[in-house]
Order: sequence, then C-alpha cells, then structure tokens
Amino acid sequence: LVALFFVELFTSMTLSSSQKEEYSSARVPLSPLENLSVGAFGGALETCLQMPILTYKFCVQEGRPLPTSFAGWYRGVFIQASTVAPITALQFMINGLLQRAVLLRNGDNKHRTTLSDRETIATSAAAGAISAIVY
Repeated sequence: LVALFFVELFTSMTLSSSQKEEYSSARVPLSPLENLSVGAFGGALETCLQMPILTYKFCVQEGRPLPTSFAGWYRGVFIQASTVAPITALQFMINGLLQRAVLLRNGDNKHRTTLSDRETIATSAAAGAISAIVY
C-alpha cells in the first residue's frame, strides 16, 4: 500500500496534464473487501499518527502530567485503534458501494469512470451518515 502511494505520487509528478487525465480516468474501482481493508488500515494508521496529540489532550483535560517516555505517549494506542479502525473501514466500504451505485445509475455514459466533485462529496457524506447510524 505504501509502495502504491509512492508510485501514484511519482506518476503524478512526472506526467503532463493530459497524461494525468488519461491515467486518472483508467482507475478501477475497489471491491467492497478492498475498501474495507484500506479503511481499516487507514483508521489504524490515523490513530497511531494522532496518538501523541490525543495523549496530550487527555493529560490536559484530566490534569495529569505529560508522559516522559515514548511508551507513555502511545499508551492505549491499540484500544484506540481498535475502536477507530472498524468505523473507518465501514465508511470506506459504504463510500465505495455508493460511488459504484452512482456510476451505475448514470449509465447513459458507459465509459464514465469518475464522479463529479458534487457526487464525491455527496457519497462521502452519505457514507459518514450511514456509518454513524450503524455504529
């Protein structure tokens, strides 16, 4: 996954604008299981990156002294990640399903593989709302 990120980054830096448009239109949608996996990984990674900020917030709110060790800053990261990762995974999967449904609904243009900005925002917001109801 990290390698794919760097390939995408390198490709976007080296292609001309017309080549970028052609490259981005060739994207294949992820399956629901792939969306679920990417969401779970993203949620866990998000928690790991934000844990020092969360620890600081918790210490300030509870009046505790700040940790003095690396392990202290990451205390509870597994519990925090285990609560965030499933929510993010569900949001990614629902978002992928909604995007696919919108693309199929607009079947008049059969070669269309991308959503407009409005459609992307709408599907993302709906995925968040649905995951809030489910969770």
